Amino acid sequence: MVKLIDIAERLNLSRMTVSSVLNNRYRALGISEATAERVIETAKDMGYRRNQLAMAVKTGKTFTLGIIIGDEHIVDWIGEMLKGAFDAVRETDYSVKVDVVPNSEDVMSPLSSFLGHRVEGILGINLQPPQKTAMKFRQETEKYGLPLICSNSHPDLSACEVEPDHEGGAILAMKHLAELGHKKIAYIGGDSRSEAGIRRKQGFLKSLEELHLGLQPGHILECEWKIPKAEAGAEQLLKNPKTAPTAILCGNDEMAVAAIRRARKMGYRVPDDISVIGFSNEPLSILSDPPLTVIDMHHEQVGKKSFELLIESVDKKTNKKEGHPLTGMTILPTTLVQRESTAPPKKK
Repeated sequence: MVKLIDIAERLNLSRMTVSSVLNNRYRALGISEATAERVIETAKDMGYRRNQLAMAVKTGKTFTLGIIIGDEHIVDWIGEMLKGAFDAVRETDYSVKVDVVPNSEDVMSPLSSFLGHRVEGILGINLQPPQKTAMKFRQETEKYGLPLICSNSHPDLSACEVEPDHEGGAILAMKHLAELGHKKIAYIGGDSRSEAGIRRKQGFLKSLEELHLGLQPGHILECEWKIPKAEAGAEQLLKNPKTAPTAILCGNDEMAVAAIRRARKMGYRVPDDISVIGFSNEPLSILSDPPLTVIDMHHEQVGKKSFELLIESVDKKTNKKEGHPLTGMTILPTTLVQRESTAPPKKK
């Protein structure tokens, strides 16, 4: 195993100089960038690996971050968030522990485990516990001074959130449909517990008002992100051709594909008779027949930004600098990806 003294001897430098560079303290000690570059390159060439256990004993830091996921299935968008988070941590000294809770009411169990392992900070993804549990979770993290960032989770869990622009995404989708000429647009949403469900519905309603489109009776449904309920919702919307919408905005890609499937069974052609838009841009959207027009939520970037902010917060806390704890909501932009499931409404 390569040690600091081995690098120092090869470069004819002191062990303290090498340690200062590899611990990113060299600027404060007046060590030149050229020397720092030589140390870093030599450490890589010699295969140096930091002894995390020794660092933990010396500094009191475990260099470990935690992720708690509230879903029994790691769906595509969560996988994209994890990829972004791991990208953010790859060039740091931190390692990551991940725990998945099938039932969001169980969030206190992984928190207890993470506290026992002395994690430095936590990212919560898709956590929807009851409000009482959410408040207790937040109180525990604040009690131990543990930085916490959440995404698509109960608003009472954390003072800091990172989200894609759910509302803006719905507005983009509605603008696209309006530009195609649609005036009767329905919405099949998720639920009113999650940030995604709340904001996407708000964007739909806001767009109706801004585009001077009326909300038709029964044209807004909440289907709890469940495919069978989305199919039933599509049937409810389309069973009467006289009142049926010409376009449906769905709260995620799965519900959009379910709506297309039910529409086809009822004799509707997509997009000739009915246009459908999804939310997320998961691989399923490309495999859909026809390929699905979607709002791309760029979940990988959300995961990366979340971890960058978490690491920043942990480092500021460790170095006793201003800025901890993080508060507020960081919103990242969304984009429209037009494919083949949307078209101008059929002329009557």
